[in-house]
Amino acid sequence: MNLRDYQKECIDIIQAQKPGAYLIQMATGLGKTVTFANLPRHGRMLILSHREELVHQPEKYFDCPFGIERGPEHSNGEEVVSASVHCWVLRLPRTVRIMSGWMMFFPRSFSSVTYVGESGMVISRMFPAGG
Repeated sequence: MNLRDYQKECIDIIQAQKPGAYLIQMATGLGKTVTFANLPRHGRMLILSHREELVHQPEKYFDCPFGIERGPEHSNGEEVVSASVHCWVLRLPRTVRIMSGWMMFFPRSFSSVTYVGESGMVISRMFPAGG
């Protein structure tokens, strides 16, 4: 897929940074999903969406094993997993949900976590190699 210049620029800027949390903000239709799908992965990626209808959207932009965690759908160790925030939290053990409060719990098998939020925001957290 050919990226637009501003998408390439966004990826270049993120790649030039140390591992950390980054915010991508673009208006509707400008390609947030395409942009974060083209960020280099150094391990597994978890995509969390605030709306159920966005869970399947990223699948067409990845050319690797892709899993879904939503309702009756369960992932099986795929390189990229997409889930709704609601579903992900409900699948956590009850004790983890109570102890972590508003903090999300992510398995260490994911090297990056991407949250597709409201108002055209994508927040990506990339962990250093080795966890």
